[in-house]
Amino acid sequence: MTENFVKRILGKKDYLISPGEEGLKSVQLANAILYSGLKDEQVNVPVPEEISRNTQEIRFLTASFYKGYKRKPN
Repeated sequence: MTENFVKRILGKKDYLISPGEEGLKSVQLANAILYSGLKDEQVNVPVPEEISRNTQEIRFLTASFYKGYKRKPN
C-alpha cells in the first residue's frame, strides 16, 4: 500500500489501493471510541464534528502529558 502511495505521489500511474475516505472512516471510528470512553456511554459513529475536534485535542494533550511522564523505578 505504501509503495503504491509513493508511486502515485511521484506521478507514476499506479492506483491507490485504499482511497482516502477509508482513512477518514478510521479516524472517525477512533474518535468515537475515545469519546465513548470519556463519556462512559455508547455514541454514534461518526461523532459530530465539534466533538471530533475536541477528542483529537484531548488525545493530543493526553499524549503530550504521558510523553513527559517518567515512571519511578520499583
